[in-house]
Amino acid sequence: MCPASAGGQYCKHRLAILGGEPEGLVGGNEAQVQTVATWLSSSDVEVMEALITAEREFENAEQELIKA
Repeated sequence: MCPASAGGQYCKHRLAILGGEPEGLVGGNEAQVQTVATWLSSSDVEVMEALITAEREFENAEQELIKA
C-alpha cells in the first residue's frame, strides 16, 4: 500500500485510478492488480472525484495562463 494512502491521505495512485489513468500503477504485475483494487474500497469517492475535477480545472487554468 502507498505510504500516503496508509496515512489516510488521498494519494496520487488512488486519484489516478479514479481519474481513469491506470498507466504505471500496476506495471503488468497481476498481484498488484488485487492490491490496487482494495485501495478503492476505502476511498471517499465523492471527495476524490471533486479533487480530480479541481486538479483538471487547475491544469486548464495554468495552460490558459501560459497562453496569455
